[in-house]
Amino acid sequence: MFGTTFRGATVIQSPAADDARRQITLSLRIAVVVPLLFLSLLVLAGFEVFALLVLAGISAYVVWASYWGVVAAMRAVTNLGEREAPEGFLGKFIMKFILEALGLLGMVVVPIMLGILYGTLGGGIREFLNYRRTANNPNLALK
Repeated sequence: MFGTTFRGATVIQSPAADDARRQITLSLRIAVVVPLLFLSLLVLAGFEVFALLVLAGISAYVVWASYWGVVAAMRAVTNLGEREAPEGFLGKFIMKFILEALGLLGMVVVPIMLGILYGTLGGGIREFLNYRRTANNPNLALK
């Protein structure tokens, strides 16, 4: 996570690539397990086979994309901690509103909600492709 280890001019280990591979594997596992749990409940409710297949595909995409959206949103929140405090009236007002009106819980729930929205509306595909590029090329770091 803190850089790449070099021996001479060859890359020995890339923590960013290892992290990207773990994230991809976890997203695929979640995209399989959650829809299966969802479908088992629908089978017990007596849904038709065609409806189950359609719902399986939709729920698999929504879960997978939401995972990547939440990953992106949480990365953005942690990047906020590394930056300096927002300058200007609007930046200070937004941070004050989020912290005082929503509290610490708002700093967790709001990014998760926005991440789910971002992921399902196409951002999940972008994040997945970013991580896949990093996993395939250990010389790259995540943006």
